[in-house]
Amino acid sequence: MTTPAIYSWRRALTLLLALASGHALVVLATGISSPLLDLHSFRQTQTALSAYTILKGGPWLAYETPVLGYPWSVPLEFPIYQLLCAALAWAGLPLDAAGRLVGFSFFLAVLLPLALLYKTAGFGRATYLVTAILYLTSPLYLYWSRTFLVESCALFFSVSWLALTARYLATPNRYWLLAAIVCGSLAALAKSTTFPTFVVIGGILTLIRLWASFQTESYGRLLRMATFTIANLLLPLVVGILWVRYSDHVKAANPYGQLLTSEVLTSWNFGSFGQRLGAVLWLDTVRDRVVPEVLGRFALVAVIVLGATLTNRRTLAATGLAMIGFAVPFLVFTNLHIIHNYYQYANAIFLIAAIGFGLGQIYNSSQRAIAVGLTAVIAIGQLSLFYDRFAPFITRDYSQDTVLRVAQFVRETTDEGGALIVIGTDWSSVIPYLSQRRSLAVPSWTPKPLIEGTLKDPQRFLGDAPMVGVVYCASQLSAYKENAELVTAFIRGRERLFESGGCEFLSPGRL
Repeated sequence: MTTPAIYSWRRALTLLLALASGHALVVLATGISSPLLDLHSFRQTQTALSAYTILKGGPWLAYETPVLGYPWSVPLEFPIYQLLCAALAWAGLPLDAAGRLVGFSFFLAVLLPLALLYKTAGFGRATYLVTAILYLTSPLYLYWSRTFLVESCALFFSVSWLALTARYLATPNRYWLLAAIVCGSLAALAKSTTFPTFVVIGGILTLIRLWASFQTESYGRLLRMATFTIANLLLPLVVGILWVRYSDHVKAANPYGQLLTSEVLTSWNFGSFGQRLGAVLWLDTVRDRVVPEVLGRFALVAVIVLGATLTNRRTLAATGLAMIGFAVPFLVFTNLHIIHNYYQYANAIFLIAAIGFGLGQIYNSSQRAIAVGLTAVIAIGQLSLFYDRFAPFITRDYSQDTVLRVAQFVRETTDEGGALIVIGTDWSSVIPYLSQRRSLAVPSWTPKPLIEGTLKDPQRFLGDAPMVGVVYCASQLSAYKENAELVTAFIRGRERLFESGGCEFLSPGRL
């Protein structure tokens, strides 16, 4: 029977969760229609550009991201998220707002499979509540969930797969298994770098369950369970691999897309052995950036809470699994996690879960006031760091942004069916998306033969879309190194039609 005191403290946690949820919705609403010029606008506009071309009637599988010339398809992840964004925009919502709303909806929806996972694992409601609170107030999740990125979509399906897998292992039922395989396949398609760490945790749980069955079940039942559980682990990975092969095949048709196949990007994605052992990863990235962005200003308090898990074997085992889930992506996709501060969206939830297990253990050991107080303190520290580090990017006025002004001029003065050459922004989709023009953004790392051919005859790389101008940001000329003279020669003699902050829009032809 629940005593009045226990009920009162649980109600306090429920109230904290309600406040965290309400605050999260305020964060979503703030700047929901602002242009995609905040952190990692490069990747946000790339995702948005793909959704935009789908909205305009483009193909779904070989979807277009017209930023690297003709042919315009250079697919990365399977467009689950992009299709949903396009559908919402088709219903009448501005595309930028649609992308943010879809992403935030997946962020909130993660709490549903997480509840199933905790219930299956036998953790009480208090443990779930403290985990959910810290998840909703985590600076990393609050900020990146409102951006135009696929991260929350991939996380939702990954957590769903893990929850359904745990449910199937606890109470074998073919419907749990089929649902798990479907969610796992969607997770692998949504983003290939998010799902693998969940497979590791699911694989460990599967081995534990098979070992237990080996002690008690008949050979026939054990063989059947092994077959089903291995299929649950492998089929989603196979689906993901097939998509990567297909997307590489599509990219191969584009001279620039050939530079972005999975084989070419192997070292970029996985990094080096030295990186895995270096201070840049474990100190600069994990300790100094990731942990504060997940746990806030009082991260040390949160880490100390982990000590509470030592008092209970089951909680300690769960914490160990969670810490493995947190660490694996850093060891596998090392370079990506060093370079991108949104990649931790895939594994930060494991660190939060570990802290949640510690707080739950304190709560269940009759120290309920301390557990609730610690939860509130950590959450306040999270929100403090969020408002200091991330909120300014949400509330900033981007109306006079240099790139935005150039893109607006291009959109207002050029034909919709035309195409741009963009130099000095790497292969960023910011100009193509904001101008709503097909483009070839010439990266500084383009091999010399390819950049020579491009600048000699740019129309050959634009298909049937006539070249309507050149966007040139001179401040990045040095990045082209030995190709800088080729760029200078290409720019020479073109009329300046518009200029803002060092970026120019130049005429398609020379004077």
